[in-house]
Amino acid sequence: MAFFFGIKSLNDNKDESSSTSVSSNVTPETPKEDKIPKDIYVKTINKQNEDPVVDLFDSNPLSNEMLLLLKCNFITLETDWEKAIQKKHVSISDDYSSVLQNNELKHDILKPTYALGLLKNFPKDERGIEQEIKGYDKFHYDVSSNKWTFNLKDNLKFENDKKINNETVKYSFDTNKKILEFLHSDKDEKVYPDNLKKLLATTFIKDEHDELTFSFYYDKPQKLSYVVSFLNLLTLFPKEEFEKSYEGKSIDKAEYGAKEYPFISYGPYQVSQGYDHEKDWIFKKNSKYFENDKYPNSFIHYKLIENDQEGVQLFNDGKLNELIINDNNLLEYISNKQYIAKDTRGVGYLYFNNFLEEQEDDLEIQNMKTKTNYFVQDPRFRQALFFAIDRQKLKQENLFKFNPTFSFISNITLITDYEKFNKTNFHEENLRKFLNIQENNVSETNLIQNSFNPRKALELFKSVENDFSKTQLGKKYFSPLKIIFRSDGSDFQEKLITSLKSMFEECFSTSEIDIEVETEGDFNLVISEKGLINRDRAHTILVYIADLIKKANGQDRTYEIPYLNKQLSQNELLEELTALQNKSDSDNKQDASEAKTQFFNIIKQLEEEVFQKFPIMPLYQIKKHKFYKDLINDFTDSFLIWRLNDRC
Repeated sequence: MAFFFGIKSLNDNKDESSSTSVSSNVTPETPKEDKIPKDIYVKTINKQNEDPVVDLFDSNPLSNEMLLLLKCNFITLETDWEKAIQKKHVSISDDYSSVLQNNELKHDILKPTYALGLLKNFPKDERGIEQEIKGYDKFHYDVSSNKWTFNLKDNLKFENDKKINNETVKYSFDTNKKILEFLHSDKDEKVYPDNLKKLLATTFIKDEHDELTFSFYYDKPQKLSYVVSFLNLLTLFPKEEFEKSYEGKSIDKAEYGAKEYPFISYGPYQVSQGYDHEKDWIFKKNSKYFENDKYPNSFIHYKLIENDQEGVQLFNDGKLNELIINDNNLLEYISNKQYIAKDTRGVGYLYFNNFLEEQEDDLEIQNMKTKTNYFVQDPRFRQALFFAIDRQKLKQENLFKFNPTFSFISNITLITDYEKFNKTNFHEENLRKFLNIQENNVSETNLIQNSFNPRKALELFKSVENDFSKTQLGKKYFSPLKIIFRSDGSDFQEKLITSLKSMFEECFSTSEIDIEVETEGDFNLVISEKGLINRDRAHTILVYIADLIKKANGQDRTYEIPYLNKQLSQNELLEELTALQNKSDSDNKQDASEAKTQFFNIIKQLEEEVFQKFPIMPLYQIKKHKFYKDLINDFTDSFLIWRLNDRC
């Protein structure tokens, strides 16, 4: 099957020396001078981990980014500068310097408002009333209707001058439907992807009297937000060019978007050079696009690089406008520290590990391991390590990647469809309780101050030591506590572990604790960013962490959930919580409210237990970093082109 349907860098080209140009204009040369021309925006494609493909049905971040250059949505987003001025976030429009503060984006300033893309007017409901979409953050509360009618702008065209009308939209609607039905023909309808479910639920009505008008009809009233999100999923194809890509064959053999049948743009840019895995990709402005004057650069140039190291060198040499770093261990090698940082779903955790339970021939080693396991298994010792860390000092030690976190959940992880876990009241309440913060203040500054408490750390350590001294072994074994810290050998971990080791030894004294750093073998402490990142909702992460708290006999534990009057296994609890989470996002407000209250109560209880037992320690929030040659100018150009929908 040959479903390309988008830009693809083909590895089986017969003539690798040639490139395909969608237009007859001259392909621009790659700039050879160090200075980047003002009219071109240069970034990279890392061949080590990125494939330059725009696949409309199985997209990746790079393909999404490139597709944004070649298509236009029916309803788009624009920055609401009027509201930003009204709220005194900025004093004048288009002031992007105000958006970048402390190397992060202030999204309140960039709060978007809905605007018209391919549409001439906002959609009309079944009564013929135009529904203007205001308030991006309240979009999901909008009106419902069985029928929605849309009007296209006049004189819309593909790059090859062919017009776009309701027949184009209908053909693209039907073609998308055929392709998706074929791709998922072996699946049950219950597990169809969201875009196919929406296609099947929608009846397309073409206005026979006005070629710019079409409607969607539904058996049940649908919210405008649902309809617009579906409408924007459609990619438009010119019928003749698309059908040529599978002429004489079935539709599953279509090669539209490959080298021989290039993607026909109806967006701000078109492919000028590409479709060859050994050549850079270059996009140039599409003269047929109705708003191409809003885009700042005439060319977008993607340089192919072999690895991150090559990208760092090009950036340091001034040959790139921007660079995304995939390997954060390379951050310190960037000479120009003009960047923005963005939270990801990842958290760097400190994991605790017992020595293997096995009989040692050497009694000293056996006793050492027994004592270490006694401490590592005790929540008080794990909490003692937490309160011994001076996070403010770590931030000042040029640990570029260290962004302290105090939550087991990342900053962007959702608990419902619209709420972030770390913004919930119950999480902040749990955090204040754990850190003994009296005032209602969970700012990073306050959290850093309250999390560093050497006196409390020593008290917790001594309480464990005192209990150990009463055991049979503790009455006769007086050697310092031995801890093995595992390092992955990276510069970042070497620096961080060295700092943590120093802090622990300073707090508890080297006469009481002996910490060794190893890169292999048995260990007690290890820093890892893996394990939880593939769990996309807060409740699945918390259940996973809570399950690390096993029964004393090592068997799987059950969860006593008073709000459900049940004792549940891990899988049963996950099923209950997932059902409650789905119900809390339902349209039935009463059911949603009751489910959400129950859901939050259980999650609050789980998080409380995790803070008490502390099976792992959250250390730092993982961020993506995008570096700019000229922070304000290059960020502004990037924003005007991709609207924060690019890869970082």
